[in-house]
Amino acid sequence: MPIHPTNWSAGSGDPTRNIGDIIKTGETPAAQIPQTLADALAAMGMSDYSYMFSGKGSDIGSKLGLTGEQSKKFAQYLTPFQGGQFGDLLSSIPDWRKEQMGMLGEQRQIGTTATLSDYLTGLGTAESQYGIGTGAAEQRFGLGTSKARESYGTNVEGLRAKALQDMLSTGGVGGTFAGSGARQQAKQTASDVLGTQYGGMQAGLQSTLAGLGAEKETSLASLLEKYGTTKEQLESTKKESLDKLGLSYRAGEAQIGEEQDQRLGQAYGLLSDYINRVLGLGSQWAGFDPGGVGIGGGKGLGGGKVPIGGPGGKELPIS
Repeated sequence: MPIHPTNWSAGSGDPTRNIGDIIKTGETPAAQIPQTLADALAAMGMSDYSYMFSGKGSDIGSKLGLTGEQSKKFAQYLTPFQGGQFGDLLSSIPDWRKEQMGMLGEQRQIGTTATLSDYLTGLGTAESQYGIGTGAAEQRFGLGTSKARESYGTNVEGLRAKALQDMLSTGGVGGTFAGSGARQQAKQTASDVLGTQYGGMQAGLQSTLAGLGAEKETSLASLLEKYGTTKEQLESTKKESLDKLGLSYRAGEAQIGEEQDQRLGQAYGLLSDYINRVLGLGSQWAGFDPGGVGIGGGKGLGGGKVPIGGPGGKELPIS
């Protein structure tokens, strides 16, 4: 029964499809590697052509619809499929992917470690500066209060000495009874003046201490705000860096997946090329008429040879 070229793509498969088309349709996910030849043909949608990769050439010819003599001639010129190269391509992909993903993961880990190290170093510096600043603020406050209290104590002692002197001068020994009223009035006046001065000293001390306390609180608040701002900046920088590392990792993973698909496409290409060669050879021998003068039964072929195409332009002698 003659076979027409239009029938060679019968079935679910199309040997002319490339790996890009297969991947786009989602038939073979990028990470899925066929384990067997049958798995690869199934992934390509060409399981109907699995018979071409096993059995005798005459049996393949018969399944193509060739007659007995046509099948014999077909078998003579059929080159068996070189499964070694196909197997090597498939088996190399997992190890290659593991190596590439390992290097990609190592790069991400190095970047992550450096980012966290920079963050911790920056945070440690900020905390150290905050501690130094707060210590200095507390020290200034302590020195200021000590100085204020010391000055207050000195002034109070001076005031007491003056009060004693005034009391002695107004209540001196030998005074007459007639002058006692005047002395009492003088003492009261001196006491009032001293009381006013003492009250002023106390108010001055409290005012100074309050000012020093406010200055300390302002300094501490400023230091805390600066520390908080620095910490937020460090957190933001860390997050941005880690996000970039994540994006870079995913981009690298996608690139590895694309190259894996290309490598898988090379293996699929071997199958597709072989199927096309088998179909082309079968199509040519379908026109061979054992009782005639050559392929196609015609007499105008001249020379008794028919080119079958393919590499080298090999010709088939007509017997």
